[in-house]
Amino acid sequence: MRIAFNGQRLAGQPFGVGRYLEYILGYWNEQLADGEELSLFVRRP
Repeated sequence: MRIAFNGQRLAGQPFGVGRYLEYILGYWNEQLADGEELSLFVRRP
């Protein structure tokens, strides 16, 4: 299974939604089972 996120809110200083995404992604990354993948999409500078 693949889970993908739009990471634009993580650019720069994360506040509010960005901070929430940071914590959720960190937690989920530790919980992934074999065959599961977490992808983060960001805009190029």
